[in-house]
Amino acid sequence: MVRSSLLKSAALVSSTLLASLAAANTGQETVKMAHPSGATAEIALVGATVISFTTAAHPDRDVLFMSKKSQVDGSNAIQGGIPIVFPNLDSSMGFKVPDRGFARTTKWSVVSEQPSTERDEDSVATFRMESSDATRPMWPFEFELEYEVRLSSDSIQTKLIVHNTDSKHIEFDVVLDNYIRTNDILKDSVKIAGLQNVDYFDRVTKSTQNDTRESFTITKGVDSIYKDVFKDVMAYIRGDTYDQIVSVHFSALVFGGGHKPDYFQTDCVIRNPGQMSAEAMEDFGDDEYRYTVAIGPGIVSEKQVIAPGFGYELSQLITVLEAGIE
Repeated sequence: MVRSSLLKSAALVSSTLLASLAAANTGQETVKMAHPSGATAEIALVGATVISFTTAAHPDRDVLFMSKKSQVDGSNAIQGGIPIVFPNLDSSMGFKVPDRGFARTTKWSVVSEQPSTERDEDSVATFRMESSDATRPMWPFEFELEYEVRLSSDSIQTKLIVHNTDSKHIEFDVVLDNYIRTNDILKDSVKIAGLQNVDYFDRVTKSTQNDTRESFTITKGVDSIYKDVFKDVMAYIRGDTYDQIVSVHFSALVFGGGHKPDYFQTDCVIRNPGQMSAEAMEDFGDDEYRYTVAIGPGIVSEKQVIAPGFGYELSQLITVLEAGIE
């Protein structure tokens, strides 16, 4: 069965954090972005979660999946879009952090909005959260997160920066967990490529193996961590009237201390909750698993460690293309 963190999200978030969110959740709930080309995006302030992205070519079709049961008011974790997983993927030993962390359930502040007036320029929005009285009981470290979203005609770029503002080293997991919208996966509508010859840990079977496949379909629940991915990961999606390729390009670096940035290869989490887990989730439709696959770049095969005063940057570019699929 797919990991327990996918079961009932309400049970995964501490009552302390939810109470804090309820108190903070007033006023604006989302930021809407537009591009002169006609592309759009929308970001929920809870989690700074990108909940919608449409391209100029197909403004009527969202690239991202969102559960119809998800809310953006902080009453539960958002199921879909691009959640930010931080500071851990699973519940941490020794800390009271819920599965998939607290960044995705905390209300972020808007730093700036810069709509573009030219087709060849990006529209940009930036967001921020930091350690607080709500996070310290769960994870006793000082930090600051910055998140930038850039929108163009056929792509969306997101960049997360983790600043260590503590006097100690901090270590964490982080994932930008992209829920890509697909047609019915039970009809072989989606194929994943870019992971050939990469080692991965199957969290369902608890086994490690090397993926020799040039590409593979997803027709049931899957939860795999691919380690040190060195290519773009692509989802080939067969549609009713046209086919799409959704390409996810990503990179990571550590900076600070007056040194040149150190670049790192990243992991990639491939997930689908499957029927049994979807049916057990209170805020996810029983059959909605059939219409999404999550492609999540980040670092989870081992903890990322950064020293005081240093920072970690994880960025990704999601580009959408039309293409014939054999």
